[in-house]
Amino acid sequence: AQALPQFKAYLKRKCGGSLLAAWRRHLDRHASMSVHKYEMAKAVKALCWPGEFRILWKALDKDKSGLVSYQELDMQGAEVLAEFKSFITAEFGTAEDAFHAMDKAKNNSGRLSERDFIEECQRHGFTASRALFRGLDFHATGSITRDEILFLDHWVCPSYLTAPKNEAAAQEFKHRLKKQYKSCLKAWRTCLDKDNSNRVTWERFQEGANRVFFHTDLPGAWRYLTAGSTFLTLHDIDPETANRISHFQAFADEQFGSMMCAFKLFDLDRNGYVDVTEFTRVLIGFGYPGGQCKALFYCLDVDGHGRLSRRNVAFIDDWARPGEETCEEELSDKADEKKTTQKEKEVELSPRMLELTVPKKPREEPKPLGKRMLREMRIEELKKEILKGSSAVDGHDPDQETEDGKEDVAYDYDKIRLKNLSLRYRTIHLLQRSDDLKDQETVKLPSLNLKAARPHGTLLKKRSPYDMAS
Repeated sequence: AQALPQFKAYLKRKCGGSLLAAWRRHLDRHASMSVHKYEMAKAVKALCWPGEFRILWKALDKDKSGLVSYQELDMQGAEVLAEFKSFITAEFGTAEDAFHAMDKAKNNSGRLSERDFIEECQRHGFTASRALFRGLDFHATGSITRDEILFLDHWVCPSYLTAPKNEAAAQEFKHRLKKQYKSCLKAWRTCLDKDNSNRVTWERFQEGANRVFFHTDLPGAWRYLTAGSTFLTLHDIDPETANRISHFQAFADEQFGSMMCAFKLFDLDRNGYVDVTEFTRVLIGFGYPGGQCKALFYCLDVDGHGRLSRRNVAFIDDWARPGEETCEEELSDKADEKKTTQKEKEVELSPRMLELTVPKKPREEPKPLGKRMLREMRIEELKKEILKGSSAVDGHDPDQETEDGKEDVAYDYDKIRLKNLSLRYRTIHLLQRSDDLKDQETVKLPSLNLKAARPHGTLLKKRSPYDMAS
């Protein structure tokens, strides 16, 4: 799977090439040297990593323990850090005492530069690297302080990180398993892999060693069996049996869908058990190599009863497939490709449609007119209306009649004259407001000497200038 190498490269670019610094700054914020799934998901989201977290978590948590330790992310870096921890424990006792001793030998400033740190480690017999210093420099200031290395005192370092490989101890462990359980598969399922995941952690390996009374260099045997990995598989104990079961697992998935569906076909007489005859007949009928059927049957018959039950074969469905992470990553890549192709198809439109999709500039709305402009426009309208009314009233001859002896149009001359005068007074009032005549509180209108009008009407400023005086 490419998810884990890509994530490591992304972390190195973020933190100057140090995975330890990236682990401490971005992933393990509580300095416990182990991260839960929720905490890891939150950190990956904050880092803006473009990959898929589900595939990354499966690549990290291969033992399915629900936790990811630093050695699962960077085994080589964990080995160097464990060697440094064992060095300061043997030489000084604690990380705090080690820092005070190194700082006192220099300028006693409370800080150790990269050069001072490497020189002091070499003086005490430990070869420190530049990558180790960058991992300890939490704040990336170019120097380390006492608080930045105190996490080493709280880190429960697995003993196998500093142990050399011991082939003799590994062979003795295998011999004890076969001697007590008579079969490697039975020893694996009964003693070590109790959850049928085909992956055993260091803690479960210790428990299994206690069951077979093996106490001779357990870390060295673990290092030899795992070959630098953080978990143990059946392939590390018995490669022949592991290959046989993996091949049968792939065959059952392809032909039957699962091992439990295959067991229903194997059980021809429906008694809940499958003997060697039924097992061989069905497998050969579906194309499985005939020379391997009996060997596979006796491999699965760990009890030696000559028959298989559901309990003997159910664990195969729970085993981790060898290329499970790679297949999931390929499926996710294909899904991304389908999404991109669908988006490209959506974009393939006609030129007219593409032209319509281009957003147009918003139409500029006219600016609102000010109060003075509105007042001037109203004055001009009133002037035109006054002139029009004056010409109509002044040019009318009441004695003039048409050819038929009747007036052309019947006018109410009193109302027209009253309207004409009121329009003039309104215009005068608007002109006074436009010139900001603030000294006069009111504008008095003269009497029009008409019955319909009240003499000496008064128009206050607070009222509208277009209303008649009452």
